[in-house]
Amino acid sequence: MFCIGHNEKMRAIAAWTRLCYLEVFRSVSRWERTQMEEQRPGQQVQIKADEKELQGVYSNLVMIHHNLEEFTLNFIYIFPNGTQGKLLQSMIVSPGHAKRIWRALGENLARYEAQFGAIKEAPEGGPTPNVGFVQ
Repeated sequence: MFCIGHNEKMRAIAAWTRLCYLEVFRSVSRWERTQMEEQRPGQQVQIKADEKELQGVYSNLVMIHHNLEEFTLNFIYIFPNGTQGKLLQSMIVSPGHAKRIWRALGENLARYEAQFGAIKEAPEGGPTPNVGFVQ
């Protein structure tokens, strides 16, 4: 069994998360690029991102809510002590975009498992985190 320290594990997970995000972005953006090219042929969308944004942020919990018009994805980091956490980012997307993200994530998970093996989830019946927001 290969063991790494907490910081190395966090960096490895953050790197994998960035890679998955880029793959999801690429998969979703292919569809969006096609739509945009149909609307404005020949124009390329330029996306600005600084080094901090490209570095990414590690999240170990996501809470998802929806209503008729939108999906809200709250990306959270729960500290190792398990008693505190921090909302890192709240993303609000349309139902259509949420479905494209879901499809792209499913495709990437399938490729990941084909390359690295099945992903083990937390065992059923484990403690359910009691998470609430404070200001």
